[in-house]
Amino acid sequence: MINDKIKQRGLILITLLVWGGLILWFKLVQFSPYGIEEGASRALLLMWSLAERVNTTAVLLTHDFRTLIFVPLALYWSGSLVAAKVFTLLAFFAGTLFFYRWAVKHLDGEVALIASGLLLIAPLSLQQIDAMGAGVYLLLTFGLGSWLDQRIRDQEKLLSAWYFIHMVVIAAIISMHPIGLGYALGILWSWQRKPINNKLQKQILIGVGVSAIIIGLLQAGWIHIEWFNNPITTLGSAIFKIDDANSGAAWFAGALVLTLFAIAAIRSRQFIVGNSLASSLLLASLIGLLCADKVWALLLLTLLLYLGTQQLIHAQKFGMRGFMAQRGLALMLLFIIAFVFMQGDKAHYNTLARGDFGENDRLIATLVASIKDDKQKLQISSQWPGRTMLAIKQATLPLPPVSDDDAYFIEITKGFTHIIFDHTDPKNTALARQIARLSGNMSTLTREPGGVIIEVQAKDKTP
Repeated sequence: MINDKIKQRGLILITLLVWGGLILWFKLVQFSPYGIEEGASRALLLMWSLAERVNTTAVLLTHDFRTLIFVPLALYWSGSLVAAKVFTLLAFFAGTLFFYRWAVKHLDGEVALIASGLLLIAPLSLQQIDAMGAGVYLLLTFGLGSWLDQRIRDQEKLLSAWYFIHMVVIAAIISMHPIGLGYALGILWSWQRKPINNKLQKQILIGVGVSAIIIGLLQAGWIHIEWFNNPITTLGSAIFKIDDANSGAAWFAGALVLTLFAIAAIRSRQFIVGNSLASSLLLASLIGLLCADKVWALLLLTLLLYLGTQQLIHAQKFGMRGFMAQRGLALMLLFIIAFVFMQGDKAHYNTLARGDFGENDRLIATLVASIKDDKQKLQISSQWPGRTMLAIKQATLPLPPVSDDDAYFIEITKGFTHIIFDHTDPKNTALARQIARLSGNMSTLTREPGGVIIEVQAKDKTP
C-alpha cells in the first residue's frame, strides 16, 4: 500500500516536471510584464510592496483574495515575474490534480486521465497561466473547496478548523469572479439535499451565506468584470484561440461548444444533482452567461471535458459491446480534440513570439517606450493601474472622477504627468469629452486602437 502511494506520487511529480518543463522550454509562458490580468497585477504589486515595506499606490487599488495566495511569492521571490508565472503554473497543475482525483472517485479512472490530460494542453489553460488569470486560481480553489467539504462531512464536527478554512476558501472564490457564487450555491444545495445532521447543516448554511453576502458587498459588483458580453463568441474565441471574436468561426465554435455542453449536462443530470462539485461548476457556468470571459470559459471547458469524456467512453453504438463500439468513436473524437488543442497551442506561441498581448497592453508599452529617462519621476492615472504600474514601475492611480467644473478637474489632476485610458469604452465617454475641452492643459501624446495617452501639462492654465 505504501509502495503504491510512493509510486503514484512519483508519477505525479514526473508528470509535473515533464509538462511544466515542456511549457517553459517551448516558451508557451513569457515573463514580460504584459498580458497579465489586472486583478493579478494589483494583488502581486500589493504583496511585493508589503514584503519590501515600500509605500506605493498599490495599497489603494481594489484587489481580490489572490493577494493571500501570493504571500509566498512576496516572502521569497519579491519582484520576480518568473517566480510568479512558475507559481501560477504549479497552481494550475495542483487544481487539475484535485479534479483528477475527484474524477477517479466519482466518475472513472480512464475519464480522469483523458480529461485531465486534455485540460493540461488546452490553449485556454496556457493563456490563463500566462495571464495569471483568475481561472487558474478558481480551478484550484474549486477543487480545494470540494476536498475541504468532504473532510467536514467525514469528521462531522461542529466549528472545526476545516470549517473555518472552507469559509475562507469560499470567500476567496467569490472575491475573484462572480461565477464564484456558483460554488457557494452548489455547497448550499448539497447540504440542503444531503445533510449530515441538523446542527452541522445549519452551521454550513449560515457560514456560506454570510461569506457570500459579505464578500459580494465588498466587491461592489466586481467593477473590473465585463458584463453582458456575447457568451457564444467569447467561448469560441477563447477555447479555440480565434483572434477575431466576432468572426463566423467564433460564432460556429462557440455554438458548437455550448451545444455539446448542454448535451453533456442533460445526459449527466443525475450525477450533477448528486455531486456538489459538478453542481457548483454547472451553476458557475450558468452565472457566467451574464459575465462571459476567459475565466468563465475555462471553468465551463473543465466541466465539459470531464462530463463529455465520460459520455463518450460509456456510449454504446447500436447496442453493441466491445472495444470498437465503446472506444473507437470516442478515441477518434478525443484525438481530434487533442489535435485542435495543439494547433491552438501553436497559435498561442506565435502570439507570444509577436509580443501581441492585446491593444490595451500595446498602449501601455507605448507609454513605457515614450519615457526617455528611466529616472524621470512620473505620476500616472490609468484605466488599468495594476498593469500599468507593473510595466512602468512608477506610481499609478485609477482614473480621476469626471466633474462638471473644469477648473476643479484641472486641480485634482494637477499632480499627474499622464492619463491613459480607452477612449472607445462607453464608461470613459464623459472623461474623453472633458479632456477634449481642456486641450490647453492636456495634450494627446498618442492615439491607438487600445486607447489614448494624455500628457498633462505642468503649467496651471485655467480654461
